[in-house]
Amino acid sequence: MNISNKGLDLLKKLEGFKSKPYHCSAGKKTIGYGHVILPNEDFTEVTLDQANTLLKHDVSWAERAVTRIFPHLLQHQFDALVIFVFNIGETQFVKSKVCSYLKLKMLDQAIYVWKQYCKALNPKTKELEPVQGLINRRNAEIDLFKIESKQ
Repeated sequence: MNISNKGLDLLKKLEGFKSKPYHCSAGKKTIGYGHVILPNEDFTEVTLDQANTLLKHDVSWAERAVTRIFPHLLQHQFDALVIFVFNIGETQFVKSKVCSYLKLKMLDQAIYVWKQYCKALNPKTKELEPVQGLINRRNAEIDLFKIESKQ
């Protein structure tokens, strides 16, 4: 399964576009829509077209990870999980209670835990603290995941 255009558009919105390199919250040199610049890459600037190409390539590992774990999702659920996994990583997702609860079809518990993935390390205090951008991101992912259960 592949992320839909709607899912890709949401991912782009959540990642934001930066044409020039910057350091993400994890301290990694990044460009475009959250593309981590690899040691063999030398980007000084990217166009929207280049960023779209990088994103489609970058998101493929998250698509494969979600498909392996949950092969029978509805498109909107798949999109939401791909966006989440793209952000937190496959290893963390596989070990998460979000994944465990979803496997058990315990949606309310999964969503409760999913919302907890909103903290980042404050470099000054060295403490994990809620970040509004991550709160917004989790809410968008969860809203997308639950879209058809509201109908």
